[in-house]
Order: sequence, then C-alpha cells, then structure tokens
Amino acid sequence: MEQNVIAGADLEVGDGTVINRDVTLGDQVSLGAGTFIAKSAGISDGVTIGNNVIIGARVIVGNAAVIADGSNIPDDFIVPAGAVFP
Repeated sequence: MEQNVIAGADLEVGDGTVINRDVTLGDQVSLGAGTFIAKSAGISDGVTIGNNVIIGARVIVGNAAVIADGSNIPDDFIVPAGAVFP
C-alpha cells in the first residue's frame, strides 16, 4: 500500500492487489486478488470487489456495492450505494 491509505476495520486484501496513494477504504471491505485502485479513490463500508478489477482515479464506490470480477471502472465515476457493477 502506498502512503496516505486510510483503511477501516475488517479489510481483506487478495494477492497481487495494488492500492495507490490517497485512497480511503471503509469498514468490512473485501478486495479480490489482482485488484488495482488508482489514486484518490473512495471505497465505502461493506463493499465487495471481485478479482482483477481496475478502479480509476477519484472513483467513489457507495456502501454495500458489489464490483464484479474483471470490471474496469473509469476515472471520476460514481458507483451508487447497493449497486452491482457492471
């Protein structure tokens, strides 16, 4: 993990995951293997992220959202709370 990563309780991180600087991770977040999170992203509480996911810069993922395996979320995108992406 890079500098300035803020992570809540019960964080699960899969092998090969990269978390860039200035990322905020909420409580009970699960990151699948091979996930890449670009700078300044915000991942809210209870989010599940599948394997081999790319999350762009300044992305916001709302509470309890589910990001499917292999998803690619573009920069400056908002995934609403409770959503399943894609």
